[in-house]
Amino acid sequence: MPTLGIAGELQSLIETALKSSPQIEQAKRQLKASEYEVKKAFGNYLPEVKFSYSYTDLSDTPSYTMEVLGGALPPTSFSLFKRKFYQEELSLQTPLFTGERILNLIRVKKSQKEGYRFYLEEVKNLIVERVKEDYYEVLKAKALVETAKESLKSAKEHYRVVKAFFDEEIVPRRDLLEAEVKVSEAEERLKEAIGYYRVALEKLRVDSGDFDFEPKGEINLEVEGRRFNPEELVERALKERAAIKQVKLFLRAAERGVDLAKSQFMPQAFLKLSYSKTDQYPLNGNFSNKSTSVGISVPIFEGSKRFWELKRSREEKLKIKGKLEEVKRQVRLQVVSACTNIDTALKRIEAARKRVEEAKELLRDSKERYKEHVGTSTEVIDAIAYLTCAKSSLVKVVADYYKALAQLEYAVGGKL
Repeated sequence: MPTLGIAGELQSLIETALKSSPQIEQAKRQLKASEYEVKKAFGNYLPEVKFSYSYTDLSDTPSYTMEVLGGALPPTSFSLFKRKFYQEELSLQTPLFTGERILNLIRVKKSQKEGYRFYLEEVKNLIVERVKEDYYEVLKAKALVETAKESLKSAKEHYRVVKAFFDEEIVPRRDLLEAEVKVSEAEERLKEAIGYYRVALEKLRVDSGDFDFEPKGEINLEVEGRRFNPEELVERALKERAAIKQVKLFLRAAERGVDLAKSQFMPQAFLKLSYSKTDQYPLNGNFSNKSTSVGISVPIFEGSKRFWELKRSREEKLKIKGKLEEVKRQVRLQVVSACTNIDTALKRIEAARKRVEEAKELLRDSKERYKEHVGTSTEVIDAIAYLTCAKSSLVKVVADYYKALAQLEYAVGGKL
């Protein structure tokens, strides 16, 4: 972690972002939903208890006619069923054998749940990396504003010297006009730097969730560079990166999904207990019945749905397997790119520091030469511009180093 002017300022922003990020909240909700899916899958082992009630009004009912005393009396007719009757049933059914349907479904949901746990971790790491980059960008923008102010101050100071010489008719009007233009350009660059700073600050506020944040820290230009071995970090990232762990678990879920599709071809057995009651039969009043049954369901043909589901689940497994390879390559690229950017930034920092010292010396010499009337105003103006450019370059490359370090921590999946 780079040293900042105010200790803990960045950490405070990170903590605020982790508490208020909508992305993290969405990932948490997804994880919670997956936990419910696991509980729902376990619920398939529990018996199902159902109660049903129906009331029927028939337009007609069958009747039975019989002769009495060999026809001595008129025939008697009566209905076997009531025209209006009710039926109610309370039943309990529990699985005895499911061909591992339930077990495989639980395995699928468990693997998905663990995958979403690592997805949450990945989102958190991404938020941390984003806030770090934003913070370094703000510090860079803040430093560029200060550099622009120094440039404007130097331009105004030179203008005063030129104005004094012009009033004494020592230098031509061209020098005065050139100095005026330099002041105007410096003012314009300051406005641009302030605008850039405001945009960078607003982005940091949005990403961190701290909308009142004002930076107090200063970017540390005295970087003690660290160099890293890309291959070692790639190996570490492939083991520790949450994104890879997430896809691996989704691949496991897809493999269990294939097993689940295969289990659909297996028979099922169940036990059913029921109690029913009806007044449908007029001769029996309210008739009730208790029953116990063991049933076996053997799937024979269901319109080829199970076959195509098995094909689909296998394709899903292959798709996620390809996704895992893609993520591994992306992680490798991220690690190698971040390491390369760090090495490049460290080399550029040394060169930028040297240019700043050279530019300071050049400006001092140019001012002295101009005051002694052996140099030109253009030399001073060029020296001011060169120093401004050198300082800006140093600030930018130091910020690039800090951002590359944050990117490397994210790519590896943890602190370095």
